[in-house]
Amino acid sequence: MIKLDSITTETPLDCLVNHNDNFVNSQQSEKGVLTSDKMLWKKPLFGIKSIAIDQLNNTLVIDASAKVLKDQYYDMINLNTIDRFVNEINKSGVIQIDADKFINQSIVRKVDTTINTHPDKPLETYFGSLSYLPITDKYNVGRYKGVGNRGVVFAGTQKTFKERQIFYDKLKDIFRDKELRKVVPGATLEKQFTNVLRVETNFTDFKHIRKYFNSDNKLIQMLQSEATPNLAVFDKITTKVPLDLRIFKEWEGMKFYEIEKLEGRKSIIRMLNYDIGTIKTFIETRVGGNVSRYIKSYSQTLMSMQGERGVIDTSAIDELRLLMKVA
Repeated sequence: MIKLDSITTETPLDCLVNHNDNFVNSQQSEKGVLTSDKMLWKKPLFGIKSIAIDQLNNTLVIDASAKVLKDQYYDMINLNTIDRFVNEINKSGVIQIDADKFINQSIVRKVDTTINTHPDKPLETYFGSLSYLPITDKYNVGRYKGVGNRGVVFAGTQKTFKERQIFYDKLKDIFRDKELRKVVPGATLEKQFTNVLRVETNFTDFKHIRKYFNSDNKLIQMLQSEATPNLAVFDKITTKVPLDLRIFKEWEGMKFYEIEKLEGRKSIIRMLNYDIGTIKTFIETRVGGNVSRYIKSYSQTLMSMQGERGVIDTSAIDELRLLMKVA
């Protein structure tokens, strides 16, 4: 089932039943702000970043997250919770919207699609394996930078649409969210999110939403889709470089200059702490022109060296793929 976290929707204005016109003309206010063509409410309730009546385009624009669902936050925005999502907005006192029109007529501008996986092994096993996966040179591997958190970020280097996929410890993220813990009991959150490896993929344009959700950009079609966008993006990032972790007799049949090159690469990899992101940066700052050949060679050598560190668990990666497929 498709599950959405952060989402920006645009709906024809006739879905609006009523709105609170008590606004002040100040950008600092969290109440309605009137501009030449838009009435904007900033953070009108928990989980809603903004609500805007766009008079120029005759639309209602809502920028929200699944936190609107409060105790159902774990379930995210899906076919079973979309009515609750609308009801919470209507309870805000800012606007009243027609649920049927909102659900069936809204288009999605931006969205994060999310999976809460419950893997069998300790989360560090998966983060370690993900960090050293071979990937194409169109992506970088980095660490999730949430304070006190662990995780891995795959980020595209493309000039236009840049795919971004995150794997992280959701419970640690929850512990930092004081506002969420004010509206949902801590014991409930801990029960729901203990040992949850969150998979999250960001989509920011119509073209790629249509591609990965195998649907139009309408909210209802996306929620009904049987696509697996998180898995599709993960496969795109990781499967173009073959994963070969076999320990081989490296020098057999090699000429001396080939051995020198191999051992030189291994020495550089060790000095850069086996970090493929740092290795790519090192290559790019010292090689002019196309560096893909070098990156491929270093990626393959890095994978052959994983026995030195014992960090790769291929069964962990296979398990993650399965969890993303059946979620």
